[in-house]
Amino acid sequence: MSSGRYESSEGSTIGTAVTFFLIGLGAGALTALALAPKDANVQSEVAEAYEALGERSLAIKYLHLALQNGFPKMQIEGAIGLIRVSADPEFQKYGK
Repeated sequence: MSSGRYESSEGSTIGTAVTFFLIGLGAGALTALALAPKDANVQSEVAEAYEALGERSLAIKYLHLALQNGFPKMQIEGAIGLIRVSADPEFQKYGK
C-alpha cells in the first residue's frame, strides 16, 4: 500500500478549507438523510448541501421532496442556497 503526504499549493489554504468543509457538509447531510429519509427539514438541508457542492439537479430534486413532505415554502426565503435553487427554471418545471 502506498501513502502520500498532502501538500497544499502556496496561497490555497482557504480553498482547501472550503473544499473540506463542503465535503463534510455533504457527508453530514447524507448521513441525516439515511437516518430520516422522509424528514422535510433534512431533505431541505440536503438540497442546500447539494447546492453548495454545485449539484443543482440534486438540489432541485431534494427541495421538491422537502416541499412534498411539508417543508414550508416561506422558509425557502431564509436560506440563500434554497433561494437560488427555487429560482432555477428547472425547479419551476420539476413538479409540473
